[in-house]
Amino acid sequence: MRQFYTYYLIGSGLSLLVGGYLLYKVVPVFLSVATFTLVVVLFIMSYLVRISRFAINVGFVLAILGILVSSFSPAHDRALIQLFDSSMYLVSVDILMILGFYLFPVLYIINWILDFVSSRKGVERRFNSK
Repeated sequence: MRQFYTYYLIGSGLSLLVGGYLLYKVVPVFLSVATFTLVVVLFIMSYLVRISRFAINVGFVLAILGILVSSFSPAHDRALIQLFDSSMYLVSVDILMILGFYLFPVLYIINWILDFVSSRKGVERRFNSK
């Protein structure tokens, strides 16, 4: 199931890349720089999770942090409340926000938990069989 981590990171990265592009020159410059930096980190992580269990765990922490940071952002809260209540442009940006900050990170977390549980069961089976 390791390849799914890559898909979730790329999906999140692409969503944030397109959303960041659409919001370029609309939001403050530091937010655009932070978004594009995060996109680069996500793409790098999408490669690293294929070869490193440590990177998978770092991705888990980043997914949780992404959800928390987005949840406490007043701009994101307003966007979620006014979802589908605006222009097509804003609806597009809102959907990309949901994909990049919520859907793909939640899928990553679910995948990580399933891997963790299945690896624990494997350890118990090996331990109990001896």
